[in-house]
Amino acid sequence: MSAGTPSMDAALGAPARERLGFAERVILWLGVGWLVVWLASVVELVGERTGINLYYPVVAFYLLLFLGLRTRNIARLLGRPLFWMWIVITLAAAVIYFVGQRNPYSYVAFRGRIVYLSVVLGTAMFMLEPTARRMLRRAGLLTLAVAVPLNVYEVVVGPVLSESLGRAAGLYLNPNASSAALAVCTLLAVDVARASSRDLWILAFATAGVLPTFSRQGILFMLLLWGLMLLRPGARRLPQLRRRTVTLLLLAVGGVLGIVGLLSFADLSQDAIERLRFFVTLEAPDDSAKARQIFVSQGIEAFRRAFWSGWGLGSMHAMGLQPHNTFLRLGIEFGIAGVGIYAAILLAGIAQVLFHPWHRSANAVVLAFFLAYISFFQHVVDTVSVFAVAFGVLLGGGLITPNGAGTAVGAHASAQRPSGP
Repeated sequence: MSAGTPSMDAALGAPARERLGFAERVILWLGVGWLVVWLASVVELVGERTGINLYYPVVAFYLLLFLGLRTRNIARLLGRPLFWMWIVITLAAAVIYFVGQRNPYSYVAFRGRIVYLSVVLGTAMFMLEPTARRMLRRAGLLTLAVAVPLNVYEVVVGPVLSESLGRAAGLYLNPNASSAALAVCTLLAVDVARASSRDLWILAFATAGVLPTFSRQGILFMLLLWGLMLLRPGARRLPQLRRRTVTLLLLAVGGVLGIVGLLSFADLSQDAIERLRFFVTLEAPDDSAKARQIFVSQGIEAFRRAFWSGWGLGSMHAMGLQPHNTFLRLGIEFGIAGVGIYAAILLAGIAQVLFHPWHRSANAVVLAFFLAYISFFQHVVDTVSVFAVAFGVLLGGGLITPNGAGTAVGAHASAQRPSGP
């Protein structure tokens, strides 16, 4: 295949590139496999349903792969401040576990920190490859291709894996986690700055998977993402404006038909109806919203009582708390230092727009913003693997488009990934 021959990426809307060599293709698809395992929550799902722990064989395989083929990536990670932030917060968890006061949940919490760190670092390793952007695009699309139809099926036909009656969750068991995971996959699969017709179709497909979750936080973010991509700078100067207008009209018609179909064929619960009503009245009088306010108040009080030191690993569960806020969860377990490190990691991701032009850093900045946004509504952002992938992407700079992308580049033209924070 010559330099000008269209590749799979060209078919997906990305610039054409030279054909990869055999070794590069192997690494590309190994990276896609790694990402899909965690993005689709395969390890958690299999463990939950069968009791089989796939974590150790998966991580052992990829660890041996990197030790044998990609040791240079390990050395490159050592020079990144974000790497050391993750090491510090995990070492702090180890110190608290071995030295501090334990509770029945301490071991599970400590093991979870180790698992999370391994997913972050494993993802970051792949993000240092020249094919990182292609890995992310394909992994995001593959995960959406499975998760979205499953969510639609659950709300129209009946629950398959969802633990919430009347709300779809699919691969992620919990509806709110499902909506957040689909948002992450969407940001890996589309180009926020370019916002081509293809990107809008992918966004529409992902939105069709988020709607059946009836997650207010997830639906609201997708609406914000629609606004950002439609109103992006320079959108009116596109030479393909006519085609873009036709695409938007088709999406609008499809969206209306989809919503009508959902209301016609799905047996919506009262809870689902109340959640949809929020987007009309901007009021959330349902029991879920009221309970969440109580949980947040309890979390704030627990954090205030151990502001400097925290209560220790697993203390959130030991105290029976559900703060629905990752900042509060870290404050409860680690004190203000844990909150500070986590906030610094998020700010470092958002600050990438200061070091790279918007057209190169848009996806990374929006992903970091989303992680900060969802941290105010869920207390599992620092424990669930799909978010670990997102943090690994930020650590490795996988969503920072290399200089020269968009022109005819060879397989090795972007071999040096942007350094990132």
